[in-house]
Amino acid sequence: MIMTEYARTKQKDKPLHEKFEYAQQLFSIVSVDDTGIFELPNSYFSKQFRLSDINFMGVTNSEQAEIINWFSKVLESVPCRFSYIVANEYVDETEFKKEVLYPLAGDKLDTLRHAFNDVISNKLTDAKQGLYQSIYFTLTCKADDMKDARSMFASMDTAIRTAFIDQAAEGIAGSVMSPISTNERMQLLYNFTHIGLHTNFKFDLDEEIKYRRDWLNTISPGSLRFENELFHMNGKVGKVIYIHDYPKVLEADIISKLSQINCTSYISVNNELLPTDVLKKELQRKHMKVGMKIENEKTRNRNQNDYLAEASATLLESNRKIEEFEKEINDEDQHYFNTTITMLFMADDMEHLESIENKVISQASLKSIEFKNCFAMQREGINTCVGLGIQEFKHVCNMSSTSVAMFMPYKTQELNDKGGVYYGINQLSKNAIFANKKKLKNRNSLILGQSGSGKSVAAKLETICSYTVYKDDQFIMIDPNADYYELAGIVGGTVISFDPQKQLFVNPLDVD
Repeated sequence: MIMTEYARTKQKDKPLHEKFEYAQQLFSIVSVDDTGIFELPNSYFSKQFRLSDINFMGVTNSEQAEIINWFSKVLESVPCRFSYIVANEYVDETEFKKEVLYPLAGDKLDTLRHAFNDVISNKLTDAKQGLYQSIYFTLTCKADDMKDARSMFASMDTAIRTAFIDQAAEGIAGSVMSPISTNERMQLLYNFTHIGLHTNFKFDLDEEIKYRRDWLNTISPGSLRFENELFHMNGKVGKVIYIHDYPKVLEADIISKLSQINCTSYISVNNELLPTDVLKKELQRKHMKVGMKIENEKTRNRNQNDYLAEASATLLESNRKIEEFEKEINDEDQHYFNTTITMLFMADDMEHLESIENKVISQASLKSIEFKNCFAMQREGINTCVGLGIQEFKHVCNMSSTSVAMFMPYKTQELNDKGGVYYGINQLSKNAIFANKKKLKNRNSLILGQSGSGKSVAAKLETICSYTVYKDDQFIMIDPNADYYELAGIVGGTVISFDPQKQLFVNPLDVD
């Protein structure tokens, strides 16, 4: 059967292993490079980046429209196959304590630090069950060898990075694209295959080579079994599904709503540029095919002496839509993509998995989206979902760059300064807020609120937090209402009265 050029663009990638026999055949990775580039089957090479979040959900509709327009222009600047993933991943406990919790100093304030660390841990667990949300961006290109791939990624890296930073909306910072090293990429895969197993393992490629270990064995799961509609991995159960039917009108919070479900999940938007000439030829072919059907129906009606009858309304509507699409392609300067959107989620058992699936279907139905299982292709679905840059599963929909941009991965800009003070939970992303005011040019703060809303409590909490984090800093508090003298006693400070009516007072000008 002769395949059209358009049909070839819809073909799936050929897996590295046609038949699955053991756990090491899960990932279709041929080789890895110390620059973070993975060699994939069919002469493909991929490189992964991490995107910083931007404030999308908390701005006005007009500003959201500007961000969508900016994001569509960014996507148009990508010259190769790409995918972006919104991942809810379990954080490593050791790294969590090192990066997030207050470090102990071995002094009398460690009791306070322990108390704060308990509060932070409980708040994060309540907010997202120990999950942390990240955005990954993967580029995939064809190359002759690894050297050629390095050169190609180096040439496109700067342009795409600049496009992400150059945010069009006024007052909103752009997204920073940070490359992920080989060790980090391997660690992400290891964390996925070892969910629920607290091994505290850190992947190191140099050590793998030094001790002649097979890195594929290291990142592979201990046990893995596939069924038609789900898979079992290390005592967990998971499923890969895809969007089968899209709504007529897209909303920009589709990805956001799906990623709010509390579970380990990967929502992957996979895109491949569709050449405009190929799309035009396909539309002409379809236009001709529908036109012939319309003429055949008219001929049949005339043969039945019904000279006034037109073709069926369905055919006429199809013909009208094709004509509109052709006009849109000719008039508008937009890129078109073959887009496949998949979602992977995992649970502790079948009952929990069904509960998560029902929530996903419920959220999708509110957006007029229909999901279907990757039937008998769960392994291919995993490779497509986890950011390798492979598209072993495809159910493509032809989308313009603006339509793809409506599947917005951004929600809210994160504030997570290392060595900062804990300020609470971001209600949009459910991630912790840590701020280090010392990084600001102006460190002044103003706490506003109604009477009884907790302004004094917030100020006292920030004071104690700051005192436990920045133990070498000096704190001077001017307290006309004598609200903070107990606080000074807790942290071992001194209360000095400046009231001239008291028997003992200090002249402020004499204070060193």
